[in-house]
Order: sequence, then C-alpha cells, then structure tokens
Amino acid sequence: DRNITLFNEMIKGYCNANEIEDALKLFKEMKNENISPNIVTFTIIIDYYCKSGEMKKAEEFFKKMENFDVKPNIITYTSLINGYFKIKNVEKVEQLLNEMSKYNIEPNITTYNTLLNGYLSIRNFEKANELFLKMNEKQMVDVVTYNTFIKSCFEQKNIKKAKETFEEMIKKNIKPNIKTF
Repeated sequence: DRNITLFNEMIKGYCNANEIEDALKLFKEMKNENISPNIVTFTIIIDYYCKSGEMKKAEEFFKKMENFDVKPNIITYTSLINGYFKIKNVEKVEQLLNEMSKYNIEPNITTYNTLLNGYLSIRNFEKANELFLKMNEKQMVDVVTYNTFIKSCFEQKNIKKAKETFEEMIKKNIKPNIKTF
C-alpha cells in the first residue's frame, strides 16, 4: 500500500533526523487515517529507541505490536539485541534469542554480527569465540564478521590470532575492505 510506505518513509526520516516527537505524531496520525502500522513502522521506531539506548520505550513499542497483531521479524529482534548490548543487559539478549527460537526466527548474518560485536563490547571474549566458531560452522560469516573479530584480537593483544584469522579470511575468499586494514 502506497500510504503505509509513505508514512514509513516519513517516520524513518524523522527518526534519522532525531525528531522522534514528529515521528510519533505521524504514528498517531496513521490511526486517524485508518492506516495500520506494519512491521516496518514498528521496527523503525524500535530501532530508533534502541540506538538511543531508550530500551523501556523500545520495549513499549515492541509490546504495542501485539495490539496491532504485528509479529516481530529478524530485523526487529536484531535492533533489540543491539539495544540491550548497548546497556550491557546480556540477560535480556539471551531472553530474546530464546524467544526467537520459540517463534522459529533464525538469526541472519546481521544478527550474528550484532551478537559478535555485542559480546566483544562487553569483553566476553569466551562467548565471542564460541559464536565466531558457530558462525563459521553455519557459513554465516562475511567481511564484517572477520573485521570485528580481528579488531578484537588486536584489542586483546593477540597478534598471532589476528594474523591467523586474517589468513583464514583470505583462504575463505572473503575480500578484505578498508576496515580490515
């Protein structure tokens, strides 16, 4: 529907410009125009709150989805995972992962990279290593995965591991980019 797309683009624009109040006005206006917000609408707003570290508000919108009979998708969950890592709430991250599997929502490469980055940001290197191995087993790795992992090796002063990981990346034919160096 053209109208929902237009509203979503406007809401996204306001969120990108840090104008959440205007985005929320539009969200309310949708109701007046008998346009139901969809997964895209909710995810845009949830993602804004997650990036702002306002997890209570993100959670409110996540719950509000149910009232509109809108089911979360992998993008919604990935935004929430990122947000909870920002405030170092690993328990909530684990809860979301369990919820995802309950709804048969599989992590995608972006979700895995978000998890990897999150575990590294809280310096849980053991969990990050486990995840990196799991991602490789599932062939869910890309240049972002390797850059993130290599950077963490350097942060841990493990130059040998960084070099091995870089060589593995090349062997797997994953092309380094500007961030790799």
